[in-house]
Amino acid sequence: MALAFFSRRKPIALIIVATLFISACDDTPDSNQHTIRPVKYLRLDASHSGVLRDRVFNGIVRAQLESTLSFRVAGTIETLPINVGDHLEQHQVMARLDDSYYQLAVFQAHARLAQSKAERRQTDAEYMRIRQLYTNDNASKKELDHALAQAETSNALYNEAKQSLDLAELNLSYTALTSPAACRVAQIHAEVNENIAVGQALVAVNCGHQWEVHIDVPESLISLLTPGLTATIRFDAIPDGHFKATISEVGIGSQRGAIYPVTLVLEQAPPEIRSGFSANVRFSIADDNRLNEQFYLPALAVAKRQHQHFVYVLKDTQHPNIASVHQRAVEIGELSTAGLLITQGLVMGDRVVTAGINSVRIGQHVRIDGY
Repeated sequence: MALAFFSRRKPIALIIVATLFISACDDTPDSNQHTIRPVKYLRLDASHSGVLRDRVFNGIVRAQLESTLSFRVAGTIETLPINVGDHLEQHQVMARLDDSYYQLAVFQAHARLAQSKAERRQTDAEYMRIRQLYTNDNASKKELDHALAQAETSNALYNEAKQSLDLAELNLSYTALTSPAACRVAQIHAEVNENIAVGQALVAVNCGHQWEVHIDVPESLISLLTPGLTATIRFDAIPDGHFKATISEVGIGSQRGAIYPVTLVLEQAPPEIRSGFSANVRFSIADDNRLNEQFYLPALAVAKRQHQHFVYVLKDTQHPNIASVHQRAVEIGELSTAGLLITQGLVMGDRVVTAGINSVRIGQHVRIDGY
């Protein structure tokens, strides 16, 4: 009786075991979408390098938009209602020339235009009269051609007079020098009643709210600086402050031999900053010879098992934003405020899990979007 009972139960038990085995093997992201959890990770780059060196350059501060303004016409300065340090609104008048000469030029241009308009009207009427006579065989072809030439000449003189008036009015408008934007007066190079030539520097202005620091970098170091790299700035005139700046431009042409210009933009410029301030620009740059060897990681990102330290790194899968977890043995160095130094085992670009390493396992699929 007992033997018969066992034989009936055995097939059922085998079916249950096989079902559990198949379910355990089906570990694809699609079948376990509800179990895929996000992880926080760190992508290793030069900022995490354990071989960073400080490099300091001398620079000078400039407003992001600096302009030296001048008149487009010559004349005598009549008014100059600004002072160094003044804040200017866009289109605010900074200086005016004595415009009596240009007013007279506009008046004369109006007179010439009126005269040429009358002459055009007369020659047009004469041409129409001769044309009518020619149609009735009362005028020769030569008379018709002469009348047409006179009419065309009058039209050309009228157009020329009209353009002369436009130019005279434009020159009159140039007797007022206005601010191109919201600016601050940096320098004034002339005074009231002084004669000034076309293009002669009159006012230097700093416009906008962004400030730049310009440095010169030798060719041996220019390859280490790229747009987006950050630096710490100190100003001699503001000894107690430290400010951050980001490289916006790296020159591709050398100046004064093997020197290249580099421009940085200050993130938050102090209110007392001025154009021309000297600056010390400090970069933390990795040594290229060891750039891919040593990195600092949060201490919690490193685990230990049987005298071996390791981290979990992420590798892409066929599914977007889904990565698989892999274990990587590493060698560690000293622990500092920058983190735990990893001396071997990682390379630039590795993605290292930095939180919850006790909750992940080798081969697990995790979500990496949003971190």
